[in-house]
Amino acid sequence: MIVDKIDELQKSGSFGEVTCGTHDVPTEALGTQEQRGRVRGMGKFITPQQYFYLPKNVKYYLEIENERVDKRINKLEDDLDKLKRGVLNVSEAASCQIGGVIEDFEKQQQNESLVSP
Repeated sequence: MIVDKIDELQKSGSFGEVTCGTHDVPTEALGTQEQRGRVRGMGKFITPQQYFYLPKNVKYYLEIENERVDKRINKLEDDLDKLKRGVLNVSEAASCQIGGVIEDFEKQQQNESLVSP
């Protein structure tokens, strides 16, 4: 039955086994070829070339844009790592300073208690 075949194809599609394009789930379930020059469900004037394939200049632009975005992400990750390391170093230095201030305060309290009767 067609419904069972569609369910089976959708399950295999979730595992990445079914390809998209002219060999989609409805085409495979019905066992028929797509009508030439049309894309099912996209209207009368959309051709397979328009819907499924990108021109070379668009692919080239997308590759360049992906490279640019990847570089930016890597730079931001590096900056974040530097900030994390900087905060850790500052917090260690601050804890040392706070510890020193507390020790100085305790020494001052002891000195005052020794001086005052």
